[in-house]
Amino acid sequence: MSERPVILIADDNEDVVLLLRTYLRPLDCEILVATDGEEALTVAQARLPDLVLLDVMMPKRSGWEVCQTLKSLPRTAHIPVVLVTGRGDVKDRLTGLQVGADDYLVKPFDRNEVVKRIQALLNRKREQPAPAEEPERLEAPAPACTFCGRRAIGGITSHLSRRCRGLERVSMATLTDEQREQLQTAGFDLEAIDEDSLAGESADGRVSR
Repeated sequence: MSERPVILIADDNEDVVLLLRTYLRPLDCEILVATDGEEALTVAQARLPDLVLLDVMMPKRSGWEVCQTLKSLPRTAHIPVVLVTGRGDVKDRLTGLQVGADDYLVKPFDRNEVVKRIQALLNRKREQPAPAEEPERLEAPAPACTFCGRRAIGGITSHLSRRCRGLERVSMATLTDEQREQLQTAGFDLEAIDEDSLAGESADGRVSR
């Protein structure tokens, strides 16, 4: 978490937003504001705030829907969400827990309660390790086809053996361009191939090992 916490206040009531801004001033936070549920989702996913204060009754999407969506996404699941409502009955609190809310604030607010609860959640988040990003998956390069390479060498050496039978060594310089290309396609470094492997061709065309 950054040195200056970022808090998103999602509420369509300007008076409530202003009041929460005032209460949170001692925490020295950067405040983001959203006035409906869809905007709250957009801002939260774009800015990844350190905490979200989410009004339950908002246009377009309710606070419960927004909270459930944030908690279901790997990118935002770690962000503490505090539901804000004018009703504090048991049913509403249970609904908040079911959608993954971390805390619940009931209007009218008590200044000290707001500050203490928000500070506690920020401290808890600061102590948690940052979520690990999924490592980029890199495809491993295709290995050289050893079997195909051996067949290529076998075919080439057999051809050269028929042409140069009786010689003690067969020079790589006698390979045609097509034969060189076959070896390179099979993954072999022509400069690194031991010329003695060509001279070891037996009468039946197998490469001696």
